[in-house]
Amino acid sequence: MRQELPANHTPVLSRGASFAAMQVGVILPEELLAFADQEARRRGITRSRLVAELLEAERVRQQLRSYLNRHGWDVVEDGASWRRHQARSMAAEYPDDLW
Repeated sequence: MRQELPANHTPVLSRGASFAAMQVGVILPEELLAFADQEARRRGITRSRLVAELLEAERVRQQLRSYLNRHGWDVVEDGASWRRHQARSMAAEYPDDLW
């Protein structure tokens, strides 16, 4: 049974998955809005996409922390190994920054 979406939902295609997107208003300090615009331009995405990606990254971070808290940090070989992995990941995702 297909669920009917409200009229204010817009179907969006993102990374091969279709989902319903809803427009929201957010009040931000001027300097954060300027930073968001600059970062979105640097990444070649819209401001809305940037906010969505940042929120998704935060959700994943919380899920990871919850998993590690539940199962223990010993799933990571050692702290130094984890930090090297994180540094490589961040360097790959943000090549313009110094890591």
